[in-house]
Amino acid sequence: MNHNGNVDRDAVLRAQVLLLGSGIGIHQEIAAYRILAEISPLTYLARLARALLTLGHEQLGGRPELHLSVVLDAADAVRRLAEVEPHRDQLLIDALGEQHRLLDALGRPDEASAAREELAEVGRRGFAAGRLVSPTGDPRPFGRRGAAGR
Repeated sequence: MNHNGNVDRDAVLRAQVLLLGSGIGIHQEIAAYRILAEISPLTYLARLARALLTLGHEQLGGRPELHLSVVLDAADAVRRLAEVEPHRDQLLIDALGEQHRLLDALGRPDEASAAREELAEVGRRGFAAGRLVSPTGDPRPFGRRGAAGR
């Protein structure tokens, strides 16, 4: 979008053509998804988040501060997705888990704890809504196990 809030049709077309090409780099893919997410967030925000997480894993492992900024960007993209998007919870769990790990490694325990708490909440909500399976294998939603199930 331009400064008036209008869609730059040329940029959208270039992004679509770029994604149709073969052999594009992850940075070009991310740039294209950023443009397309402006016009079709439900379709492209999840793809943007996956591409950002891929970039972090493949190219930024030795640079934790930069890796963290990319992971934070991925988590922000996922949060902008509607609750009804079926893969939202798992994508957010992936991003928050990586965020927690990086913050912990960087010696930022308060921020790591906040990421862990959000991660747990996303897991609880996703499981209760039937969008996630329990990591324990228990099919009953959290909070409904009774005394015997604890």
